[in-house]
Amino acid sequence: MKEIFEFGKFRLDVREHVLERTDCGDRVALPDKAFDTLCILVRNHGRLVEKDHLLSSVWADSFVEENNLNKSIHAIRKALGENGDLKFIETVKKHGFRFVADVKAINGEREPSNGTQQNGATVRKFPHAVSSPQPHVATSALAIAALPEDVEERDTPVETDSAYPASVAKFRLPTALAERRRTRFRTFSLIAAAAFILVVAAASIYRFTQPGISENAVPSLAVLPLRSLDPAARDRSVELAVADSLILKLDESKAFNVRHLNAVRNFIDSDEDPVSLGRELEADYVLASNYQISGGQIRVTSRLINAGSGETEQTFKSETDTQDVFAMQDAVANEIGNAVLVRFGKPEGTYASKRGTQNEEAFNLYNESLYLVDKSTRDDSAKAAELLGRAVLLDPNYAQAWALRAQAYCQVAHFGGGPPEEIFTIAEPMLQRSLSLDGDNAVALTIRGIINRDYHWNFPDAYKDLDRAIKIDPEYNMAHRILAGLYFCELRYAKAVEEQKKAVDINPTSVLERWLLGLYLTSAGQRDEGIKQLDRVVEMDPNFAPAYHSLSLAYHFAGDKDKAYENFIKYKEVVGSDQTTIANYRDAYQKTGWTGVLRTELLLARSKDTKGKYSGAKYYIASIAALVGEKDIAFDYLEEALRFHLLEISIIKADHRFDSLRKDPRFQDILRQAGLTTNS
Repeated sequence: MKEIFEFGKFRLDVREHVLERTDCGDRVALPDKAFDTLCILVRNHGRLVEKDHLLSSVWADSFVEENNLNKSIHAIRKALGENGDLKFIETVKKHGFRFVADVKAINGEREPSNGTQQNGATVRKFPHAVSSPQPHVATSALAIAALPEDVEERDTPVETDSAYPASVAKFRLPTALAERRRTRFRTFSLIAAAAFILVVAAASIYRFTQPGISENAVPSLAVLPLRSLDPAARDRSVELAVADSLILKLDESKAFNVRHLNAVRNFIDSDEDPVSLGRELEADYVLASNYQISGGQIRVTSRLINAGSGETEQTFKSETDTQDVFAMQDAVANEIGNAVLVRFGKPEGTYASKRGTQNEEAFNLYNESLYLVDKSTRDDSAKAAELLGRAVLLDPNYAQAWALRAQAYCQVAHFGGGPPEEIFTIAEPMLQRSLSLDGDNAVALTIRGIINRDYHWNFPDAYKDLDRAIKIDPEYNMAHRILAGLYFCELRYAKAVEEQKKAVDINPTSVLERWLLGLYLTSAGQRDEGIKQLDRVVEMDPNFAPAYHSLSLAYHFAGDKDKAYENFIKYKEVVGSDQTTIANYRDAYQKTGWTGVLRTELLLARSKDTKGKYSGAKYYIASIAALVGEKDIAFDYLEEALRFHLLEISIIKADHRFDSLRKDPRFQDILRQAGLTTNS
């Protein structure tokens, strides 16, 4: 059936892809995306169409910025001759657009609310909500979280990839709506994923006090990502890949205690000087390299720097052909790596990187995805999942790409990207594929450990996966972090502290690792030491909002309500809450104290949530209700959190916010339903 609409002096024929003037019969030219945008707006005339819906519908097969949508809206307005007196499209600030002109539908119908047609196939959708900023699973019960003021429900298509089973699908997400919202999501993402997703590098206050190392000690070495001398010709995949090859070669020699790639790859965009980075990484030496690609050649210059004295002890150079990327990486790693070994009186050797693929494009996509995954945001994780989908299409036997893609999906789930059941159904077959190709893949085992811990609440299998991952790669800090969180879930606080200290030792610059250590120390009864660690996190990165959450709740349980409130307000300011909202909290504090602030927060959180409908905020609302003594509300939302299988349920036994509920039979029933009544 045709879809034809008339408005003003225009006639829109959707099926024929024609927009024409009714007064003269002239056709009006519009770019394809602008035309598609107009069709959605007209079908929904008189109703608000959210930006995310437009982005995910019109640009379903690509990731674009909001600017693309704005350009389409501008093109439509120009084509329709909109001016101050004639208005077709209303902008609803921060939300979307509304077609306000009178519309007459001729055999027309409104935009369907569930599912869209793409390439002839119906694409199912599920709600896409902002993650609760409560620190998810195994982070801690020690952070007060606040919901973003603009929590919305969004549609996120899941599109079947015909190259492999339907259960292994592409996950697509719209880009952030604006820079302010992007900043918020980045903050909330860090909180939601804090227990398990990737490291976040930040400046440490550590400085060496001794310029040298003991004569018999094995020196520690940090190999930094390469830096391009020509920013216009920069290639991030080269910067990471060559650094990784150097790390593996030098580590294989056993001549050094080499910092893991996970600990240094966060510095790929850092402008900080190598000496400072080396000291932050608590390394004795730093290998800092720059490169230039020209005329089919890559020239690499590396400086061996004593991190204690700050002096460059030796400079090494390598020049090789770039035609074969893999051969180039091995040549640079061997030439410079051997020169470093000779400098320390160690024998030279020949090294060949174990990349897992011989497909150059797949390898480059993998390295680009590493960069995106490390950014620890929902949108970047979704983009990484897409790129890795292309990588495994190019090489279906690329075990590392399958594992990293599952990790990207796992991050999306913990960042509140949709119901866990939807996302983990997609991710788990990827892990199976990865482990069938490489049974010793530490990343795949760690991600499976996360899913067993946080989604299946199967702690025994999670222990098996994580123990095995650590045996395979003892320097994989993420595995130590997830294991620490698992100990926390089972109230084994001392073990959680012990394991988290290992993660900090591997990556001392990570505010995420130090934050979790502070949380576990507090839970273990070492409140002063825990608060000291959290204060250090704030010194390392004053914009790391989760630290203020954690300090707020730590002071709450210490009985210092003034400091609890002070850190809560700092959190609100860091995430960019509007002044009206902050003023409401200040007013509540003046009138009814800290409890009034919590009640105000509970009211706001509930106003953003719909009972019976999925959102990642259910558990958080329950926790605030429990803190202020609203037991019935707390249990209502815990039941909903359980119904939607929210990931935070895994920490419920360790979450002190629910202490007031533990003797209630309803709480024990929640534990029984989740299978958490006994320790594993």
